[in-house]
Amino acid sequence: MVSPATYVTQAASIDLFVIRSSELTLTRSSNPRIRQFASAMIAAHKGTASQLSFAGRRLDLLPPANMLPQHQAMMEELAGSSDFDRAYIRLQRSVHVPCAGVDHIDFSAGGGYLLATCEFSGQVLKVFATDPGSVKDFLAFARQTGNALLSHTEENSIFVFLMRKK
Repeated sequence: MVSPATYVTQAASIDLFVIRSSELTLTRSSNPRIRQFASAMIAAHKGTASQLSFAGRRLDLLPPANMLPQHQAMMEELAGSSDFDRAYIRLQRSVHVPCAGVDHIDFSAGGGYLLATCEFSGQVLKVFATDPGSVKDFLAFARQTGNALLSHTEENSIFVFLMRKK
């Protein structure tokens, strides 16, 4: 079990890393799908950072303004990478998958399913996809697994699914 203070510190650091690395991606990546994904990550994590700040204030915990050393090191690794897009996807996966407790997600830039992240309300998985067929896929997945598809939206050709683990 993680203490509330540790959780707020770690989650805030992850949010800062995702936002800053995605902002860097907008200037460094030439892949339009990765740039589009980075824009979605900025918007999503600015939102979760606001939620975290609000929740932390209720507990008298303010999220830190700086990244933890491990996230700062990841940012430096990304900035110095000669294969920027691959490093960005790998580093995004490293901060998101452990949080969500996911066994496997296809993180390839062309695979259509780009990322899974966790939300703060229990075992809710947030999946970003670029494949228009993903709506049908997630409806079928929810039926087959018993996991609840809470919502699905589409904006700027990015599909966002919220699923609650069974």
